[in-house]
Amino acid sequence: MARRKCTRSSWERRGGAPNRMPKSYKTLLRKITYSLAHPELNRILLAATKRGRDAREAQLATLVDPEGFTQSIKKLKTDAISKLDYLVQEFKLNCERNGSTVFLARDGREAIDYIATLAERHGLKVIKKSKSLTTEEIELNPRLEERGLEVIETDLGERIIQLAGEKPYHIVFPAVHKSQTEVAKLFSEALHEEVKDDLQAIMDAQRHALRPIFLGPGMGVTGANVAVAETGSIIVETNEGNARLITSIPDVHVVVVGMEKIVEKWEDALRLMIAHPMSATGTRLTNYVSMMSQRLPLAGHPRRELHVVILDNGRSRMREDPSFKEALNCIRCGACMNICPTYGVTGGHIFGYIYPGPIGIPWTEEVHGLDHAAEFAHLCIACGLCREICPADIDIPMMIAKVKEKDVKRDGQPIANRVLIRYEELAKIASATAPVSNWLVQNGLSRLLMHRFLGIEKRRKLPLFVRNTFEKRFLEIKREIPN
Repeated sequence: MARRKCTRSSWERRGGAPNRMPKSYKTLLRKITYSLAHPELNRILLAATKRGRDAREAQLATLVDPEGFTQSIKKLKTDAISKLDYLVQEFKLNCERNGSTVFLARDGREAIDYIATLAERHGLKVIKKSKSLTTEEIELNPRLEERGLEVIETDLGERIIQLAGEKPYHIVFPAVHKSQTEVAKLFSEALHEEVKDDLQAIMDAQRHALRPIFLGPGMGVTGANVAVAETGSIIVETNEGNARLITSIPDVHVVVVGMEKIVEKWEDALRLMIAHPMSATGTRLTNYVSMMSQRLPLAGHPRRELHVVILDNGRSRMREDPSFKEALNCIRCGACMNICPTYGVTGGHIFGYIYPGPIGIPWTEEVHGLDHAAEFAHLCIACGLCREICPADIDIPMMIAKVKEKDVKRDGQPIANRVLIRYEELAKIASATAPVSNWLVQNGLSRLLMHRFLGIEKRRKLPLFVRNTFEKRFLEIKREIPN
């Protein structure tokens, strides 16, 4: 007996997934509802992102060829990724020639194990950190704390987020959603003394608390904005100067750098040093740019170590995937977040996992998995503005579309999408039953049910239907064609 050929159901062809329940976005909806009900949470974010956009536009206007500058960033990053294996080995070789120790970490666990073991070997209990999105990616802080180490963020924004027990809201402005009053309360609780609701008082409290930490024993951990292969050098860009204390005072300094940050030459690095602040905050240069190639002995400290952890954590896989390879060109400027309309309304705790915003969708999918990326991928409205503003001309919308496609293939469309993609069938039924259908879709109870079960917003105005549709009228038209 011939086996019956298995065919896809019409529901599957329309975006469903076999043997799976429709995806629920209740948690996401609850977060969005709360955010929309508290506009003060994102008012500061909208103001900050607008300032960033305006300042960026003003700085670009000072360039002779802004479009040419963007294309040069795209080219240097594309070239670097195309020969990444060579650059990693060249960078490693030159770091070792400089006296540094290099560790190639295949994933976050290996990087964490290396740092924790290093601290244990040196008998160090305190980890002093400068802002690093790459260490956020591997969730370094909680993993080290689980091993009995005390981790202290020294960047003001990161310290605020750490005390609040939250993830960064924005990759450049991690605590932008916090008010001055909230920050003063956080510092008061952490320092066990009253910190006045005053900007200068908060800054003074931060300096007073961090000074003994900078000068005391411990390991310094930083990220890197750029790594230069030809000399085995690290570049760290900050606005507060804390990274210089982290990199210069401790006897042991660890740099955690994603392999995609490695470029071939100093000319490439210098170009990126301009692109970073110009796209992030609209300034020509970051306040503090620290360039390090090796650590030399100091009086009373004959052996000072520099350890460089080069992190893969899915980057090699991304490089081999034509759909996501271009994500490695990201320079972490946050410009796409500054222009994304949905991110501006919801913020990074909703529109993001660890990497927030538009570029956070493909990065989250590749580094943390589809489950985390799918939680916010469908917030993208495919407006394309993120590509327009990207200093490396990354096709972010196409990568987001690919993440959505993977999610839909696995879990099916959200209920509202599954209803609305059948609009032609629904419109024919509604037209055939007008005006009853018009009464039904305008009825308050019907709209409430559609809102509750179909995901169609109850305040959204729906079109009226007529029996004598344009299609019917068009077929009835008789035109005489002259000879």
